[in-house]
Amino acid sequence: MRYRKIYKIKANEAKVTFKLGEVTVNGHFVNGNIRDNEWARLETSDPLVQLVIESSPLYGNKVMLDAAYEIEGSEAEEQPKAEPKKEEPNNIHDTSYVTSQYEARMHMVKFYGENLKSISSPNALKASMKRHGVEFPNLNF
Repeated sequence: MRYRKIYKIKANEAKVTFKLGEVTVNGHFVNGNIRDNEWARLETSDPLVQLVIESSPLYGNKVMLDAAYEIEGSEAEEQPKAEPKKEEPNNIHDTSYVTSQYEARMHMVKFYGENLKSISSPNALKASMKRHGVEFPNLNF
């Protein structure tokens, strides 16, 4: 499964260098307007870029995930934007929207403060779910 992800940072514009081992990603966040409370955004469907950003200590602190859209095949990548899969609820107990391990991880990070790196494997995700008493009725491992 591939995703188009939009990351945001609280700035009008920002250039941030992310490093993971030998890999360096130069992120350029644009179109922010702090006066109107609009954060600058960076959009990518490159899984390597996403991994490097999400492995950074800035991720979850200064750099936040704004949205993630599921894309399939090369046809979807040619489109400017994919339609959102589903809206996340505001209610922490409504987990019916979660249908993938990625969505489950994002739910655990957002609502339970889990570190994305620590729940990257299916077993670690299951352990976190059990520890917090969370069930995702529409998720199959």
